[in-house]
Amino acid sequence: MLPNRTMQSAPNTGVEWAYEYVLDVAKGEECLLEENVSYERDGEVLYSGYADVIVGNHILDYKESSEGYYRPQLNGYAAAWMQKTFKEELTCHVLYGQTQRADVWTITADEADEYVTSIFEIVNSENKTPTANEYCKWCANLAGCSGVNDLMVEAIKGGLIVNFDCPERLSAAKKLVPIFKAWIDGVDKLTKSTLESGGEVPGYRLSERNGRQFVSNDFFAEVAMQSTVRNYDITKVLEQCSITVPKAKALFKDITGNDLPQEFLPRGNKTFAVLEDKTKKID
Repeated sequence: MLPNRTMQSAPNTGVEWAYEYVLDVAKGEECLLEENVSYERDGEVLYSGYADVIVGNHILDYKESSEGYYRPQLNGYAAAWMQKTFKEELTCHVLYGQTQRADVWTITADEADEYVTSIFEIVNSENKTPTANEYCKWCANLAGCSGVNDLMVEAIKGGLIVNFDCPERLSAAKKLVPIFKAWIDGVDKLTKSTLESGGEVPGYRLSERNGRQFVSNDFFAEVAMQSTVRNYDITKVLEQCSITVPKAKALFKDITGNDLPQEFLPRGNKTFAVLEDKTKKID
């Protein structure tokens, strides 16, 4: 999901990059945001979801994570959208905020339909066996999944890896991280939903918190007016404000008719993210 940029207290380079990426793909066309898409078979809705951005023959989805494998999700969105609009082909884009990288591929209506059909054949198979994997975080059955439970029990009974004296041991531990995170998040969500529905979880209770404050757009109009009336130096106000790169570019273009020079757009320090190297296999 693309965050609400009007509520960002400071520039978020991942969001800014994704925003510009969407604008470049859209090329002035109207974008559908958070569009609900549903895939049907024989009059029954098999699944539904919300695509971050749909524009022309493109579906785009933003992820805060560094990397992942979200093609199944986007293929499902594509199948649903092509089923509704009778389009024959769509290009899917998964935008990773941390690495500012896009995974892009094109899929036809027949390919998407075949892909979704094969997935549901596996899901509905009586012989399927649950297996813990990096997609556990999306599963509604996470708390009661035997696959996740077996992996957790095996890891704990065998002794969690704590001595990382070789790269192979560190790699083995790293592979468990997504499953453990999914299990922890699943327990947290289940605990919260149980309490919210009036249930009881011994030792825990709900605590109500105020929403995060943010500065409304009306503030700037009011400050500009007050600065004029009181002869206050408006540059002192501007020095206290932050603005995202896309908005700065648009504002400069609107005022001067020119593109914002790169000298006004310095970059912060480089960051690093750990990605799975699928070109190498460690047994």
